[in-house]
Amino acid sequence: MRSLRTAQGLTLDQLAQRSGITLRSIQAIETGNSERPRLETLQGLAAGLGVDVSVLAVKVYEAPPEVKA
Repeated sequence: MRSLRTAQGLTLDQLAQRSGITLRSIQAIETGNSERPRLETLQGLAAGLGVDVSVLAVKVYEAPPEVKA
């Protein structure tokens, strides 16, 4: 999600204002400290970023690469 935000030149504060989502929640999602954000949160962020919620969901929920032993 950070890449979408920074590509638009938005700060965390600006995205928080646009989306109605708290700065703390955005930081938690961007740093991976929020495992499964609620759909309503993703919808607000998607609206603030001007993207479809499905684009954002893929970014947030994509699985980390597998670790090969």
